[in-house]
Amino acid sequence: MIYTIRDLFFVVLSFCILLLTFFTCWILFYVVSMFRKANELFSGFKRKMDAVDEILKTIKDKIEHSASSILLLVKAVEELLVFLSERKGKRKRKS
Repeated sequence: MIYTIRDLFFVVLSFCILLLTFFTCWILFYVVSMFRKANELFSGFKRKMDAVDEILKTIKDKIEHSASSILLLVKAVEELLVFLSERKGKRKRKS
């Protein structure tokens, strides 16, 4: 068996292609792993932002509900004061 320089070139070329393929797969694995971790980070951030949004909505609803309740309470107190003042006026007239 006599090997020519061309045969040696093809052996070296195939070995280089094999190494290039290996390193490309290795780099691709790390890139995919990096994207996966970034996706987990962003999804965790999104979950936390959704929780904050839900808390803010709850606070807003409670404030709106309290505002309407306070308005009813103020009207009731106002009517009570009017009733008491009228009653007091009637008592003064009787005496």
